[in-house]
Amino acid sequence: MVVFSDLLLSSSAASNQDTVSFVNKTMDYFYNGSPTYEDPYMEGVDLVVILGNVVNGSDWDGMDSNYFQDRWDMLMQVIVPYEAKVAFTLGHLDARGNIKDPYKIVEYVNSYGNISLTFPAPQSIDGTTFYGLPIKDVVCGDDFTKAGYIVFLDSNSKECLYSQLEAKEPAGCVS
Repeated sequence: MVVFSDLLLSSSAASNQDTVSFVNKTMDYFYNGSPTYEDPYMEGVDLVVILGNVVNGSDWDGMDSNYFQDRWDMLMQVIVPYEAKVAFTLGHLDARGNIKDPYKIVEYVNSYGNISLTFPAPQSIDGTTFYGLPIKDVVCGDDFTKAGYIVFLDSNSKECLYSQLEAKEPAGCVS
């Protein structure tokens, strides 16, 4: 598993190139190893966890109708070839670009087929994105038993998130 947070892809081509290069080098390291370090347990990355703010929506010019999509696609063009699953939580800046509805963002993120583990949060949880990863414990040989879950969810209250987007105020709502 590799975890990325606050990649902040923006309207700056140079900054985006640096960020995408960093992600690519990170993925490549875990697939192909390091010329100076050999890890016999390194078998690639089967899961990419993204903890929000992939896209810096506050940098959106108000004109680019594909702002979020283009930036998300930059990231996915690096990740998809590695055939890793992707688990994504929504950050407050992701919904400040051309897609204001967090559920539409989840829909777009999931448009890459069956690689996404993200789904809308259950109605009983005040937030937009949610996923739980089962943690397995080896019992004997290849037999696994579920030991528990790691649960990821965004901390954006739906009502607070929408009101902030309209007012363009700083974030800070936590459920």
